[in-house]
Amino acid sequence: MFKTLCPACGAEAVFRSAASCLVVCEYCNSTLLKDAEAVRDLGKMGQVLEDFSPLQIGTSGVHEGVAFMVIGRIQLRYDAGFWNEWYVLGDDGRPAWLSDASGQFVLTRPREGNPKLPAFAEFKPGKTLQFQQKTYTVSDVRTARCVAGEGELPFRVGEGWQAQVVDFRAGDDFLTLDFSEGLQPQAYVGTSVTLEALRCQLLRTPEAIAETSGRYRGKLQALDCPQCGAGLSYLPGLATQLVCAACQSRVDCAGDKAVVLEAHHRGSGLNTFLGLGDRGTLRNASWTVIGILARETSGEDAESWYEYLLYNPLAGFLWLVETSEGWDEVTVLNSWPELNNTRSSVRFQGRAYTLMYRYNARVSHAAGAFNWRVAVGDTAAVADYGTGSGKLCMEQTDAEITWSQSTRITQAYVAKAFGKTAAVAPSKGLGSAAQSLTANPLRAESEQTNFQRLSTSAFWASLALILLTLPAIFSRDAFAVVFLALFALWWPVFSDMESDD
Repeated sequence: MFKTLCPACGAEAVFRSAASCLVVCEYCNSTLLKDAEAVRDLGKMGQVLEDFSPLQIGTSGVHEGVAFMVIGRIQLRYDAGFWNEWYVLGDDGRPAWLSDASGQFVLTRPREGNPKLPAFAEFKPGKTLQFQQKTYTVSDVRTARCVAGEGELPFRVGEGWQAQVVDFRAGDDFLTLDFSEGLQPQAYVGTSVTLEALRCQLLRTPEAIAETSGRYRGKLQALDCPQCGAGLSYLPGLATQLVCAACQSRVDCAGDKAVVLEAHHRGSGLNTFLGLGDRGTLRNASWTVIGILARETSGEDAESWYEYLLYNPLAGFLWLVETSEGWDEVTVLNSWPELNNTRSSVRFQGRAYTLMYRYNARVSHAAGAFNWRVAVGDTAAVADYGTGSGKLCMEQTDAEITWSQSTRITQAYVAKAFGKTAAVAPSKGLGSAAQSLTANPLRAESEQTNFQRLSTSAFWASLALILLTLPAIFSRDAFAVVFLALFALWWPVFSDMESDD
């Protein structure tokens, strides 16, 4: 541990790690560089924007049996959002980085003696790389800039410092290639983690966040659209990229002021089954609808559907997807499935999923708050993989790949969860089957109940008839009579099935 006085304000500055060469003074935000035996003031470091992460300097935990403590952080911003990189030091003296992006966490450590690797420009999402006897797939390619920092850091960095990084995934394993210092990158290898699995201590409480920021992390805040003045709601530190429902302007709330990124002409709002601000109970937790997307495919068989972004302060984000075939509950995966060479199937958690569809999905309308910058016209290549128990979905853009897992749910379940017991207007753009269900959210449940009642009655009546006529059932005349009686009993069930179709 090395202690010194800040040349700018005289406060004590501490270097806990011998590997740290830079520390940001916690009193005046001066960036101090340890150079030989001297400490130089490099000027002010930008303050951390929207400081709502549960992590903080001093947070401790355990990873692979080794205790660690968070000693520094940089905040990186790219064209679609921002994320935090927390610098941690283990009791064994080994440094690591704990990445924090939209509630998903990855812990990596620097890997020395890396082989010669391709240049940054050669990597694209989906490309594979063989690294230390393991095959990784590029998940995203980013050029980001440092906008803020605090605590100790292992290299010289300041506001505006640019980072070129390529992230790879292989199941739970994670690889980052950092091209910030030259043509050959520094490699970081690690795994996806959760704060619960790390047994983190000294996490920030909502009260501590409110004391430093004046707002609770994840608590809905209200403001007026800078473009048209309509009311907006957003989640500080979590979903700060907004699309105004009234004028479709994109608004960035990640800084101190709301900035209009792109303005559109005023258009009609979405007529959806769920609306912005609706609250419902799913997975024994309360969720709020904070964002709505309308997406579509192109061509002769074009389809459209709605995607609802839900938020819970403890559980994070969840998606509900409404299509002409029904509803799905969707979770973004922090652990990736394993693709075969032809991409015709994947394996995930011991189960095989087979490719069902490939298509391009385009955002045709958006409203509300999102944890990345979304715009009308955004397009992604989508591949759906199915099994008897669910579906996996891979979405790929020019910059990244994401995987999600879907579970089929019923419209009646969604209606009950969000208190939609009355008839509502049909969702625009969906097929006739979806519109008929949307017009009466309880219809599916009532039709299913009617079918079950008819089939149960027919079953027990048929069983009684067979038992009563069992002694004579094998004679030709008696068999014909029994057959006609059974047909009469089951005819209402068949008629009900045909009416459903």
